[in-house]
Amino acid sequence: MVLKELDLTHVQYLMLGGVHHLQANNAVVNQNKLAKHLKTDIMMTSKVCRALEKKGYLLRAKLRSDSRSRMLVLTRKGKERYTSAVLLVETVERKVFNHLQIPAGEWLDQIKALMLHLLPESEPVEHAANVFLIEPDLQQA
Repeated sequence: MVLKELDLTHVQYLMLGGVHHLQANNAVVNQNKLAKHLKTDIMMTSKVCRALEKKGYLLRAKLRSDSRSRMLVLTRKGKERYTSAVLLVETVERKVFNHLQIPAGEWLDQIKALMLHLLPESEPVEHAANVFLIEPDLQQA
C-alpha cells in the first residue's frame, strides 16, 4: 500500500528495481533479460514496461540487431521514483521487522524457512522468494 503514494504497483516497483540493479552492473538491459532476472513472464514484463514508459520512468528503444527486442533505460524521473520507493519500503520494513524484534539480516532467512514449511515440495523457494525480491544491500537494512 505504501507504493500507492508514489503511483507504483508492487510489480512496477520490482521492474524498476530490476532495471536499476542490472544497469548498476553495467548490463545492457532488454525486456527478455529483465524477465529472466526477475523470473517473470515476458508478456507481463512487456506490459508493465509499457506502463512505466507511459509514466515517464523508463525508455524502451528498439534494438537495431533485433527489432523485436526493446532496450530498457531508467529515466531521471524513474531513478528518482525508484529511490523514493526504496526509502519508503525500507522504512516500512524497519517498522514491521523491528516490531517483530527479528535481528537485522535474519528476517529473510526466517521467511524462507517459513515458506519451506508452508509450500508444497514442488514449489521452489527461490521462485516464491521473488515475491519479496529484495536486493542484497536492502536485506541488511
